[in-house]
Amino acid sequence: MATLGELKARIIRETNRDELADTPGADATAASSADLEGAIRRAIEFYAAKRFWFNETSGTTVTTIGSSTAPAPAGLRVDDYLDLAVGGQQRRIARRDLHHVNALLGYGVTRGEPYDYARDGSLLRLYPIPRQVYTLTVFGLYDLTALDSDAASNAWTTEAEDLIAARTRFLLLRDTFRDPEGAGMARSAEDEALAALRGESAQRAGTGRVRAAC
Repeated sequence: MATLGELKARIIRETNRDELADTPGADATAASSADLEGAIRRAIEFYAAKRFWFNETSGTTVTTIGSSTAPAPAGLRVDDYLDLAVGGQQRRIARRDLHHVNALLGYGVTRGEPYDYARDGSLLRLYPIPRQVYTLTVFGLYDLTALDSDAASNAWTTEAEDLIAARTRFLLLRDTFRDPEGAGMARSAEDEALAALRGESAQRAGTGRVRAAC
């Protein structure tokens, strides 16, 4: 259950590279510290769109009368399905490809309760065009809370600590320190940590709490 600062300390210890520590006023050391932080960000980004129990959740957004688009909820990575609130009940909206929804919208202006949607970058494109304000609940994979300080933590530094530590070591040893043997060992540790997380996600999926890992 590590914070970002504790994760950094672990990576320094496990790579045996003191130059990754941050020493104010030492330009070379500061650059190495930036390498460490950058590698952690790259490691998290690499797995951010992968399905684990801790990044699968939902978010909400609202429609605008007469507009075929609504903003996707903040942090949405992968949309699985969408529910529309009507009369106090949730109704599932069919997920279509963007070409299909754009073709429907091209046939003319039709307003009503949307029953089709497609992801269009940071927008959700709806058909028919909403005739009133609706609340949309989008289920899928989301970014976690930001790691904006060494005291911060989220599931990447807690539940997935072993995975992110190993992936970060692999990136540093391969790209920064040019250590093929060390990178290979880190990659093996990454594979082990990934298998463990996927196994736990699969077990949780068996209870119906999340979908299977991918």
